[in-house]
Amino acid sequence: MAAARERRGCSRDDVARDTHIPAHYVRMIESDDYSKIADQLYMLPFVRRYAAYLEMDQDEVAMRFVREVQRADNHPAPRLDHPLDVVARKRSRRSGVIVIIAVVVIIAGLYFYLSPLHGQTADVANPGAPDRSAVAPAGADHQMPAPNGMRP
Repeated sequence: MAAARERRGCSRDDVARDTHIPAHYVRMIESDDYSKIADQLYMLPFVRRYAAYLEMDQDEVAMRFVREVQRADNHPAPRLDHPLDVVARKRSRRSGVIVIIAVVVIIAGLYFYLSPLHGQTADVANPGAPDRSAVAPAGADHQMPAPNGMRP
């Protein structure tokens, strides 16, 4: 489109003024660089208006533009400012630390639950509970403690 514009003897500023297309959109259309816009198809009406201004076939230019956008979407250019492998490495380290912490917590919980101290801590927490570890001698008169620690 830049070549057609130059053949007509127009500047980019002329195109922007006559078509009411913002100048930075005219530059993007001519350079096929739509990296500064999130949705490239937003540009389609401007491309059609620019084609009409240059007396080009609007439908043909629009279809060529859509094909270029689709090709760019299917094969995105790699971003050099953020290498992908560095991002993946950071995530894997973080998830590795979380897994290690979870395993340590599970092992510590199982250890304390299954340890012999587990039964003793339950008796210390309820001192009024009868001692179930001692066996009463046969024939001994065994009285059950009254509820709530009251004497009969």
